[in-house]
Amino acid sequence: MSIVPKLLTVILLSQFRPPYFDGGGALMSSKSATLEKPPEAMRLRVEIPAHGPDVRQALAKLAQKREAAVKKLRDLGFPEDAIRVEGPNLGVDPLEIAKRQMGMMMDEEEEDVEEAEKPPAKVHLSLFIQADFPLRPDDKEALLAAAHELQNKLHKADLAGLRDEKPTEEEEEEMMELKQRMLQQFSSGDDQAIPGVPLFAFVSKITEEDRATLVKSALAKAKADIENLARAAGVQLGAMSGLSAHFEKYAEDWRYQFDYSGTYQRQLKLRAMSPDENEDEALTADPGPIRVRMTVNLAYQIKSPDAVAATR
Repeated sequence: MSIVPKLLTVILLSQFRPPYFDGGGALMSSKSATLEKPPEAMRLRVEIPAHGPDVRQALAKLAQKREAAVKKLRDLGFPEDAIRVEGPNLGVDPLEIAKRQMGMMMDEEEEDVEEAEKPPAKVHLSLFIQADFPLRPDDKEALLAAAHELQNKLHKADLAGLRDEKPTEEEEEEMMELKQRMLQQFSSGDDQAIPGVPLFAFVSKITEEDRATLVKSALAKAKADIENLARAAGVQLGAMSGLSAHFEKYAEDWRYQFDYSGTYQRQLKLRAMSPDENEDEALTADPGPIRVRMTVNLAYQIKSPDAVAATR
């Protein structure tokens, strides 16, 4: 039996449990508040690959691709200060990745082939370009249409310049064979990251005022829960004994954390586009409202009978 349902149950209970008595003279509650914001920008992230017979030539080719990609983004209306380049990094031959995924690495007999008979190794490099395009969130239908149109233009722009790179006949035949075998054994969804193919997310800024509103709302819910339980139990509350808060900027995607049908890959891509430590923004994969959540954990001591009597 899969452990996924059990894990998901634990998460649900920990996020939405009612107030309870901890057995040590305190009442505790955990409550959440959710805020919905319209997207303010569409974020693009794309991997730009390049290769060459040595590092120097591979770097030169990658620099040319970077300049061409940045120019295309500027021509499409991306602000100069909203374009960020990460890298370069060492890459891996995509054919080699496909072989490993299929378990088709060369066996010992093939590895014994003399080096002179093997084709010269190429150096593979890559970098990532991330850019934000400002949106007008006042009209949902217009937002959807504008995002769709821009995504089509970006796909056609071929930011990685892969259309101009023609693989050798041997590489093309090998890749076609690998693709056919992979299609026979795996169901590959749209969530597989592919070099040169842009990924998209929709972003909204989270202000200090937003965070304060979330904390205030969640705290009020938790305190009301504890007070209701105290009245029902006929006890009086003492001093606050515990308070913590947890901010989640992927509120609408939390339920996919243990779903391995492709949405887990989507979560990983969102995190790559906005690391967890960057709490001044939230994002979603769809051009709709962005929901964030703040969970507050609160605890109050229970007054002892002697302390209650002393106050009378």
